[in-house]
Amino acid sequence: MVGGEADGVSNASHGRTTIGRQPGRASDPLVGRDGELHRLDQAIGRLTDGAQLIEISGDPGIGKSHLLAELTHRCQRRSLPVLTGRVPPGGAVFPFGALIDALDDRLRTVRADAWGALPTHDARVLADIFPSFPYRTENGPAPPTVPHFRRLRAIRSMLEVLASTGPLVVILDDLHRADDDTIDALCYLVQSPPQAATLLAFGYRTRQAPPRLRGAAARTGTSLVRLPLTPLSPTAVRTLLADCVSDAESDELYRCSGGNPRYLWALLDGARASTHDLTPARGTAFPVTGTAPEPATAQPGRTYSAAETAIAAELDELSSQSRLAAAGAAVVGEVFDLPAVGVVAELVEETVRRTIDELAGADIVRHVPDTTRFRFRHPLVRHVVYHGSQPGWRLGAHARAAAALAGTPDEEVARAPHLALVATPDDATAPGTLRRAAAAVERDSPETAARWRQAALRLTSVAGSPPADRHLLLRQVATAYAAAGRPRHARDMLLAALRQPVATPPAERADLVIRCVRLCLSLGEPAPARDLLAEEVTPPDPSCRSSRVNLLLEQAFLELADGSAVAARAAAITALRLAQDDRPRTTEHIRVKAVLAAADGLTGAFVSAAATLTDVVPLLDATGDAELAAHPDAIYWIGWSEFALERYPDALRHLERVRASPTDRPARAARPGPDVVTLCDALLARTWILAITGRHTVAVGTAAMAADVAYRSGSPHLRQRAAILRRWVAAERAGNRPGPRGPGPADSAPGRSTRWCAGGCAAGTSGRPGDAIGGCTDLSCSPSAADSGGWSAMLTRLMLAELRLAGGDPRGCLDLLTTVPALTSLRGVDPGTRMVHQELVVRAAVAAGDVTAVTAAAVDEVAPATGTTRQHVPAEPLSGPTTATRPHGAVGLALLARAQLLVTEEPTAAAEMAAAAAAELAAAGLTPAANRARTLARPADRQGSRRGGASETRHRNGRAALAGMTRRERQVAELVREGLTNREIAAVLVVTEKTVEMHLSHVFVKLGVRNRVRLARRLDAMASSGLPSADALPDPPHPTGED
Repeated sequence: MVGGEADGVSNASHGRTTIGRQPGRASDPLVGRDGELHRLDQAIGRLTDGAQLIEISGDPGIGKSHLLAELTHRCQRRSLPVLTGRVPPGGAVFPFGALIDALDDRLRTVRADAWGALPTHDARVLADIFPSFPYRTENGPAPPTVPHFRRLRAIRSMLEVLASTGPLVVILDDLHRADDDTIDALCYLVQSPPQAATLLAFGYRTRQAPPRLRGAAARTGTSLVRLPLTPLSPTAVRTLLADCVSDAESDELYRCSGGNPRYLWALLDGARASTHDLTPARGTAFPVTGTAPEPATAQPGRTYSAAETAIAAELDELSSQSRLAAAGAAVVGEVFDLPAVGVVAELVEETVRRTIDELAGADIVRHVPDTTRFRFRHPLVRHVVYHGSQPGWRLGAHARAAAALAGTPDEEVARAPHLALVATPDDATAPGTLRRAAAAVERDSPETAARWRQAALRLTSVAGSPPADRHLLLRQVATAYAAAGRPRHARDMLLAALRQPVATPPAERADLVIRCVRLCLSLGEPAPARDLLAEEVTPPDPSCRSSRVNLLLEQAFLELADGSAVAARAAAITALRLAQDDRPRTTEHIRVKAVLAAADGLTGAFVSAAATLTDVVPLLDATGDAELAAHPDAIYWIGWSEFALERYPDALRHLERVRASPTDRPARAARPGPDVVTLCDALLARTWILAITGRHTVAVGTAAMAADVAYRSGSPHLRQRAAILRRWVAAERAGNRPGPRGPGPADSAPGRSTRWCAGGCAAGTSGRPGDAIGGCTDLSCSPSAADSGGWSAMLTRLMLAELRLAGGDPRGCLDLLTTVPALTSLRGVDPGTRMVHQELVVRAAVAAGDVTAVTAAAVDEVAPATGTTRQHVPAEPLSGPTTATRPHGAVGLALLARAQLLVTEEPTAAAEMAAAAAAELAAAGLTPAANRARTLARPADRQGSRRGGASETRHRNGRAALAGMTRRERQVAELVREGLTNREIAAVLVVTEKTVEMHLSHVFVKLGVRNRVRLARRLDAMASSGLPSADALPDPPHPTGED
């Protein structure tokens, strides 16, 4: 739950509004408001000492109503009566409206004799104010000329009577819209609180509140709790959005929302409303930067956010001329001056000044200090104002703006947003203006540049410009769209450029084709990419061998990514033959060998793959990064081939060469590098290797990098894949393993659902924390990153299946792994990954209680490739280093799968086989899987005996030792266990090596070990005995002074 505004819940029987909690969010905690919640609890605790006053103020959407709703909830949990009222927006203003809304219903339930202590003249006054007050006919109505202070004093006396039998809580919201009588009463109660246990809390918008209301709290001499709410911090926003968005997206959402929760949700909802390219600041339903308004296109079926609806309600309260002036300002830009508004809205100067005053009073616009200019409260406000005007009027307003801005400083950039909408082919200067303006803003706002160039393209196409000019414009538009995170738009523009009747040099055309292919892959659409390469791979000019070699190698890498080893090998061999005619360059030789090694790895030809790697790895290591910057796919597939051979350190070393700063925008230049798909695949492979070898802390950071890169690409396909990866590695780190049906790894927070979505998060329906943030949907309801072919897609499917199994849904896990697409894709991955698939199928079948012959047959289908037989033990001992023909990891997983099938019928044989599996998996370095095998290898009777006597004492001592370590010491211990050096630990934790050495010395003392090896063994033994990992324990109960 975030500190955003809560919608009112209507009470139809009484026609009033009370502060309520938003549906689906009742049990979620507030984020970023710890200090405010602490002060609320303190005020509630002091209620028995006397009256307490709480003032909550801030900007619209900042969280005032939400915090008041949380106060209501906390008081109700203490069985305190809570009376809530608010001033309705745009409704009729009547005296004491908020107080009547809060108190009137309660007055009906008070016995008549309770008012005996109330003076008669006060009772007559109250009966005149509150419709439900027990009116005494014998006293007659109050005189019409009752002094105002008597009314206020009578209200205070009434509150004292209501609180005479116990504490009373009164909460009033939206007092910036309150009538004068309500404000007078509140000011009086603040200055002279009731002499009873009464808690009075009230909220209002700071900029729209009357000065009397703001000043009353400032002048009070009582103990008033003032809570001026500020925007959420970047850390709070990250905590709120959790693992469902990348860190880069979270930071951009924070920047665009300014930390305002209401605008944050509107941004997120707008981004997820898009069905294609997804990038919040660049893909939202409204502009957040720049001066160019979004095109006023219809969005059928779009659901408007609560923020947009609330802003529209604010606009309805304005006069018609003020709404017209606001619409004119929205056309001019985010920041505007008054003369421009007058021209665009066709209003005289005096009217403009008067309407701007009204807009500023309503906090629709704000004055820019030390200037004559104004700006909208937030870009979302401008968006609502802009699209709330009539489309025909808007076009005329843009035409007037374009004419008025002629001759001004930065004329071209200022006029471009208007010309893009209203320029006609008759205007010969408009295309040039749009192109020059696009070039000026392209670096900071590539999407704006793309839209302006596209407008220029529309004008030049109608005017019949040369094809070469259109070809250049299409390429420029594609580059800008790619830089803006719009891969689908960029792909479409490149395809249009390739169709232009222009004589393009072969190398340049091949470059365009490769860019288009990579964009298709980033969208998860290999079929159009394959068709395009098949069409272009044979150029009209046979002498253009270098271009054809590049296209053939691109075709080979495409086939590898799709799991087609035979087609990849054929394309690479053809490319090698062509290149040999022209003395192949080093990079071409490396790329060809990378394809051949990976193709052998996919088909299980490990001897051939090892020989190829022996030939190419020294050449790769001797080649600098600059020479291979344009070909990261070669580095990736060499690293992947080493992974297939279970050479994990070498694989990580080479995969780490495929890197880019996560803050760089992909495809900003005409030739992006490295390719975003290859970079995401390399990060996926690195995360997988780190996780399966037990280095979970580093894996979490690598998965976060993958999520950042995928987010900046704008590809829904890559983003979904990265989301599943991030959630899976978090679950692996937390030690979530299949077992009895229970909550999933995301269920530790209150209010979480137990259904897993395609993004890997706990899914629900409200679109808020605890549900599917941003509208994540289930795998069966939408195209998934796991549905395509190839190793990356299969790995994503395995991760998602394991998440379902960890979440207590073994049937859902089996559904993912045994469907026709899954079994078809299984043929396009290496034997090791196929064995991972089969072992997971067995685990899910065991958890579901449905171990069938089909499951055993599935294991036996892959077992021969790993050197095992149908017996319960390996065909021969498999100790020693990993061999090319019989990788230890695959053999260990096969043995583990068989052991799980036998555990119920032949427990002794299962334990023996599990012990053999543990040895194989440990030899391969697969620590988590080896630990699972060791657990299975312990017979049930031995497991029970180990829980008693000395073993139980050691178990308790181990837990006590871990609990006595600080958070930083536990982090250092876990990283040492994962095999990191002091320098690597310092880089991960962002501390010095000397600090790491200090923490490590403390760890040695507390765990009673002498060196790193003994520390790792001690932690492994603790994990095997059921103790949590060092970094999974809660913080010590007492502060230690360490961060």
